[in-house]
Amino acid sequence: MGTSLRQKGGRTVRVKQLVPHPSYSPSGQGSDVSLLRLAQRAVLGKNVRVVSLSRRGAPDPAPGSLLVISGWGNTRPVGTPLPLRDGPARPARPPSLSGADTGRDTLQFGSLLGQQTNKLQRAQVQVVERGNCSAEYDELGLGPIMQDELCAGGKQADACQEQGSARTTHSLTQGDSGGPMVDLGGVQVGIVSWGAGCATYPGVYTKVGHAKIRDFIRKTASV
Repeated sequence: MGTSLRQKGGRTVRVKQLVPHPSYSPSGQGSDVSLLRLAQRAVLGKNVRVVSLSRRGAPDPAPGSLLVISGWGNTRPVGTPLPLRDGPARPARPPSLSGADTGRDTLQFGSLLGQQTNKLQRAQVQVVERGNCSAEYDELGLGPIMQDELCAGGKQADACQEQGSARTTHSLTQGDSGGPMVDLGGVQVGIVSWGAGCATYPGVYTKVGHAKIRDFIRKTASV
């Protein structure tokens, strides 16, 4: 923690315990959030700060509004893209994401040998209305989108999250799963959850402000 480089600087803190949401199931019915209990207290400073969380019951961000995602996920595909399992083949769509802050393509659809970046990347994504997002994933047999989930991104920008998540019984991660999605005021509204590749279909994010998610965080971490 405290560095934007995966392999340099900062401080390594051991994770003492992983606490998943009690309603989480590998069958993929939402509640995709876990908390990490650290073995040592985080030392706050210039490069280590706390983030404000979306309030309980907060409405979904308006469709089209901008949010910011960040992570060390795949920056380019290597090898043969992996198809979704237990669903129809993903329509051929050219991956595209312009990394506005990096000046190069980033966070594209990955593969088993996808290349992760050593430097933390970020991109802006637009919120996609839940019904429209569900319709896209229904085509793949992966809908519906749950009420404790948000959709954002797509062809222009997206996180490289778990490939299809448990809904396709596929456990390949592209490096960004569990990362934050914040609004332009710095409030965390989402957590990278799952999706069909990167920069193709909208990414699906756990909604931090949903009552059952916020209650779990408050009960477990008292925040």
